[in-house]
Amino acid sequence: MDKVALIYPGQGSHSHDMFEGLLGIPSLKPVYDAAAKAFGIPPPVFKDYLRKADLSRTDNAQIAIYFRNHLLTLLLREQEPALKPDAAAGYSLGTYNAASTANALRLEDAISILIPRGRLMNEVSEAVGGGLVALIGGNPYGRIKEVEDNLKKKYGVHLSAVNSHDHITIGGPKDGLDKAVAFFDGSTTAINLKGVQGPFHTPHMKPVVGGLQPALDSVQYTDPEFSIIANTTGKVLQYKHEIKPELVGHLTMPIMWKDTLDTLDEMGIKVYIVIGDKANNGRSSSTAKMIKQKNPKAEVIDVNNYTLGLL
Repeated sequence: MDKVALIYPGQGSHSHDMFEGLLGIPSLKPVYDAAAKAFGIPPPVFKDYLRKADLSRTDNAQIAIYFRNHLLTLLLREQEPALKPDAAAGYSLGTYNAASTANALRLEDAISILIPRGRLMNEVSEAVGGGLVALIGGNPYGRIKEVEDNLKKKYGVHLSAVNSHDHITIGGPKDGLDKAVAFFDGSTTAINLKGVQGPFHTPHMKPVVGGLQPALDSVQYTDPEFSIIANTTGKVLQYKHEIKPELVGHLTMPIMWKDTLDTLDEMGIKVYIVIGDKANNGRSSSTAKMIKQKNPKAEVIDVNNYTLGLL
């Protein structure tokens, strides 16, 4: 049987209809009620919160994305009881879903971390300003050290993610990002990432680490039931003591998504199930496209409200 990995997107995968069809499914009610209790919000009010929250705010978007991905995973397992993942990986926030699905982190504990995580990241983002810019084409990864050497100290621009040599993300204040884009002289396409508010996964997020430490220290981690692939190194996480350092590290270190996908490929993963990324009928999600670009022979399946027949 082919090896299977579950893949979870991060911030930017939210949409106005992300909970359509999900909140009234009877089999999901115990999980829904547990989440409402963890929030300290009565279930009826919690439902309204999920549907009406301003998802342009980092604190709202992160918890909504995590919870939706969690519900979709439970529904997928209900519909496909024979599914036995060999690994899981998440892009930034999606790491929390990967850890929960591997039973390394309970739903309630993940929420207790994500509430302050989103709030703190929102506060830092508002203080710093700016955000993230994707650089696509022309091998921008080959020039990133040159860019950082010229712009990091003066303008606060840092590498935020490496999806491939031809697709990286940089983060920093707006004036620094403008300088960095100009530095490439049109050799690569620059796209402002509108689904995120701040320079995530860069040293600008250091204040979040100290503020989030009490929440990270207060929960219990368990050994994953299957491998989790780390964002920051692409290495396999197999033991409970490895989980928290990864959740801390990826706040200020770049997401090495290329390395994550390389590790999954080396593990012999043939089927990638992408859970929760935006995709319309007949169209692949951005996460699915990245996987296919890396491994054209892989089978990539998008699982969302459309494919599960919820819309």
